[in-house]
Amino acid sequence: MPVNLRTPTISIVLKKTVGRSKINGDVPVSERFAGQRSEIDLTPFCDQLPIVVNKSVRDAAGSFSVSLVDRINLDSQDSLYGLIEPMDLIEIRMAGNAFKYGGKPPVLMRGFVSQVRRSQSMQADGRPIRRVIITGQDYGKIWQLMQLFILPNSPEGANLISSFPFFQRFGGDFNVLAADVFVRQVFERIVNPYIAGIAGLDPGGTPTATYVQMIGTDIQIMDGVVAPFQYGGWNSGTVYELLTQNCDVGPFNELFIEDRESGPFVVFRQNPFLDSSNEPIHGNSKDIEVVDITQDDVVSIDVCRSDSNVANYYWVETEAYAPVYGDLLRANAFQGGNCSPLLCV
Repeated sequence: MPVNLRTPTISIVLKKTVGRSKINGDVPVSERFAGQRSEIDLTPFCDQLPIVVNKSVRDAAGSFSVSLVDRINLDSQDSLYGLIEPMDLIEIRMAGNAFKYGGKPPVLMRGFVSQVRRSQSMQADGRPIRRVIITGQDYGKIWQLMQLFILPNSPEGANLISSFPFFQRFGGDFNVLAADVFVRQVFERIVNPYIAGIAGLDPGGTPTATYVQMIGTDIQIMDGVVAPFQYGGWNSGTVYELLTQNCDVGPFNELFIEDRESGPFVVFRQNPFLDSSNEPIHGNSKDIEVVDITQDDVVSIDVCRSDSNVANYYWVETEAYAPVYGDLLRANAFQGGNCSPLLCV
């Protein structure tokens, strides 16, 4: 009887992005941080402790939680709790059958540390338990960190009195843009310059001993437009909210960040939904890659059905249509042949 053998493998590497010798230019940093290694392999500290990674195309950012044994790091002679800092980069790789990838499992998530916690307790038999728990988010944390506020009393020259403050602050083409062009410009002119600032890139774009990567774009939507009057007056919210509100993200399109071997990429594509005849509602949805999972690949299964996020039809109104016509005329417009000639166009 053939037996399916698995060789699961995990690799977790911490890459220091917070490199400094002084605080505020005057106060020297502790010596244990000044000469530490730029990479720390956290895999030997896992010791069968839980490692949780969450990712969804419906969430702004993926999250991870890594539990480590609180042992002394031999290179620095210090605990990991003292070496790991917020905004350090963590690369998590996993594989169910590692031999398929030549010993190096594929990347599952690249993320930034948000919190480092140290837990100590005593067991019933008197033995101590010491753990270091690291939590954070993937590159989706960036477009949630970027809060765009353009107010009349904003400091540092951002107090723009204009009907289109978005263009005056970030530039962009003041014209009707295709949806793919709009998403690409947001990352080229807003998100990636912000990442370059926190990554320590010089004006020429040369990395200064950093592992932070720019976010690439994988745009799979070639139709749909965004009017400048929609986002030109944008003055508050995150970059993720800016994109979701102007690109029909949710009922029609998907927008998420995916970690690939070459780096993080933002994916903007149409939802692979089916119509009542079981056909894709979008023409290019037929090219969607389908992954078949056989019974041999299933270790455990928990099946559930729900009516959440289920819709048959969407009522979509034009923004320019609402302020021109009143409720009565709009109601008549949806009555078929009983509508006003002015509205039957």
